[in-house]
Amino acid sequence: MDDQDGRAPAVSVVIAGGARAELLRTVASVLGQTLGAIEAVVAGTVGEPVLNRLAGTERVRVVRDGREASGTYVMFLAAGETLDRHACLTLCMTAERSGAQVVSGCGERTLGRCALDVHHTTRDYIGPLETSKVAQHGASTGRLYRRDFLEEHGLWPDTEAEAARACTAAEKVTVVPHGVLRAPPLAVSGALRAKAGRLARAGTSTRAKRLAYRKVLTRLPVRKGSVVFESGRGQVFGGSPRAIYERLRADGHPVHAIWSYAGSRDGFPTDARLVRRTSWGYYWALARAQYWIDDHGLPGHLAKRSETTYIQTWHGAAFEFVGFDRPETKLASRAARRRLQRSIDRFDFVVVGSDHDLRTLLPGLRTKAEPLPVGQPRNDALVTGGDSERLDAVLDELGVDGTDTLVLYIPVDGRHAMALDPERFAEQLGDGFVLLTRDARKHGPGSRVVDVSEVQDLCLLMLLADVLVTDHAPVMFDYALLNRPMFFYTPGLEERVRQRGTYFDLAHEAPGPVAQDQDALAAAVRDYRTFDELYGPARRAFAERFGGYERGNAAKEIVERFFAPQRG
Repeated sequence: MDDQDGRAPAVSVVIAGGARAELLRTVASVLGQTLGAIEAVVAGTVGEPVLNRLAGTERVRVVRDGREASGTYVMFLAAGETLDRHACLTLCMTAERSGAQVVSGCGERTLGRCALDVHHTTRDYIGPLETSKVAQHGASTGRLYRRDFLEEHGLWPDTEAEAARACTAAEKVTVVPHGVLRAPPLAVSGALRAKAGRLARAGTSTRAKRLAYRKVLTRLPVRKGSVVFESGRGQVFGGSPRAIYERLRADGHPVHAIWSYAGSRDGFPTDARLVRRTSWGYYWALARAQYWIDDHGLPGHLAKRSETTYIQTWHGAAFEFVGFDRPETKLASRAARRRLQRSIDRFDFVVVGSDHDLRTLLPGLRTKAEPLPVGQPRNDALVTGGDSERLDAVLDELGVDGTDTLVLYIPVDGRHAMALDPERFAEQLGDGFVLLTRDARKHGPGSRVVDVSEVQDLCLLMLLADVLVTDHAPVMFDYALLNRPMFFYTPGLEERVRQRGTYFDLAHEAPGPVAQDQDALAAAVRDYRTFDELYGPARRAFAERFGGYERGNAAKEIVERFFAPQRG
């Protein structure tokens, strides 16, 4: 197939934004394809330096939405991934010959060997039972899709889940036994490279990745200045890891930042490398990182090498029992308790916000890590007041009138266990009140409920809110620092306390009214000014008890201790 004969299909390669160097490397690999009828479509927000670099480049477009791609065929890449120079030509030739809606090569080259190289010849999968086998590989990159097929089925396979749906929906998927994506060569010995190849050929299962991590990846040299960040097990770009990351960027420290994500890449930083949680890239990044920084706990089966420093920021002061204090841990098998201890023993430092953490969290975890009594970086803005321009921008994005009383509802289990009926509660509050909550359900015209699911930084929502409604979520400890009214809606709390155990009696020590039914709660919130004055002393005592170390400079202190020396 020759791109000069006018018969070559047009291919749009959609590239998710990322760090500058990785993004430019990916674009260069697209432009270097032997198939000439091709365009690189950079989708999402990119920095000014990248825009300047790409401006005027032939066959490159920067767009907000990758669906603006115009090719007959569409392919997806993540920043940092590079194509074999014949990849698009090979896939297009195969698509034209086979008539398949989806053509897949090897999804990625891992440790010098294609991780999906399971065929020695081109193979067709026809019908849902067959195409679903390809879907199980889960890769969202390294595949070529007919655009008319995607439009017909309303698909846009830029995530693993959507890629699996596309393969399942296709009448025919063709898999070729050729590497499509290329990884940079490793400067390792021949023996180690051979072992890497054998491990990679084992496939993309968790077992294969664990084996490769333990036997090969942790023998590679640590990359100085490399930091892996994770928050909420990859669900959000938030928490204390985000605050530390933003401080590093603001201070200009030359770190190689890597963020883990578990679902969508939306909302994650474009000036960091993004790796999907539990992917090969994730294992690779953790194995070579100089620092791990997270707030829940990285996968327990991954041993930490001695050259790596693990800073555990945790996700909130303890109300319910944690770690080895939890009833289910006490009832677990001896082997399960040993696994938990090994996972915790990886911590080198644990960030704490108060004496309460020293008395509960650290003993409950049975950790020997050094406590960092600097307060929680995520709470710095709550102490200092945050960035007013950023707060105004969030208000505009949410379409909220700043003159209304903003009530933030955050239950412990988030949107998956919402005890309140948001629409009814907002109606009970009446005019002048707006309910902010993470509830993606559609609300009718005139609704006073605003879905804030897209705002990943919970600190911003707390700064905007005039009133907090929660049950026993850790957000209560953070919001107390603002000394604003708090209300507690706790149906079923007694049963939860009986099952899980707690470090204090919230029903008697809450710094605000405690309600068991929604009507009583609404009546109390409507009269929040009265309760504001009544509970003022209790709130201040609560904030001191559970946030006594909060001074508004936690991120600065952590950055200066661990990263400032690297400038030299």
